[in-house]
Amino acid sequence: LSLPTTFGGSMPSENYGKMNSYGFEIELNYHNNIGELSYEVQGNFSYATTKVKLADVAEGALDVDNPNGKTLGYTATYISTGIIRTQAELDQLPDGYTIFGAKPALGHLNYEDISGIGGQPDGKIDGYDRRIISNYSQGTAPYSVGLNLNVAWKGFTLNTFFQSTFGYQKLYNDNWSRGFPLDARVYAFWNDHWTPDNVDGKYPAMQAPGEPSSSTPSTFWYENGGYIRLKNLSLGYNLPQKWLEKIKIQQTRIYINGTNLFYLSSFGWYDPEISSLASYPNMKTWNLGLSITL
Repeated sequence: LSLPTTFGGSMPSENYGKMNSYGFEIELNYHNNIGELSYEVQGNFSYATTKVKLADVAEGALDVDNPNGKTLGYTATYISTGIIRTQAELDQLPDGYTIFGAKPALGHLNYEDISGIGGQPDGKIDGYDRRIISNYSQGTAPYSVGLNLNVAWKGFTLNTFFQSTFGYQKLYNDNWSRGFPLDARVYAFWNDHWTPDNVDGKYPAMQAPGEPSSSTPSTFWYENGGYIRLKNLSLGYNLPQKWLEKIKIQQTRIYINGTNLFYLSSFGWYDPEISSLASYPNMKTWNLGLSITL
């Protein structure tokens, strides 16, 4: 990448690059009995991060595009100032102001004009205006937590497992990357988009594919992607041994098991564990079973 295009060639491939990875993990376990009730709590917490020490970068690249000294998978995007809702807001923009080369229009998203070629705001929203909003992305989430809660009482057992990751920003994405063809069957929440009759709509005016004014990734489309999920729950009952001795069965257990039963997250569009609305969903399942040991 460091070779200018005028060189007319490429260097041979080599094992080039250095990165530090570090973190820690803590695991705690506690169990006790209160009469016939026994319980156990198992928890783990981990933190993992990186720092790029040496990576290839194009000559003259913007600092936001230079991974050296940064975490792997950091999130860089545009800082949204919201929807241009009224003609008065549109008229307040500077003469010659453009958003990705186009003249701004009502219902479009606007962004902070942070910099330009000279390092100062230039009345143009373009690649010079991107900034790092998070040191991490979903694939490099720094924090993860797991929690097991197990209880047993008079043949009844309850086992639960909670999991969580957090500390990163997640981008809303759908089947069309926020730019909709004419035949798109969009999700119901898009009913509340900007129109001349709905200037207070929650979402910007709907745009066709290739129109970047509002569909471009920005802080408008990013939210905290952290979540906590009840990954597994199992409730069972072991029949009393005295019932089984007469029919020469060692153990009989009746149980019900559920997976992906619910989650809590400030990411409001869809399940934060999947990549987009076009992804196959995490399935909620229930199983009822009978286990017999002869």
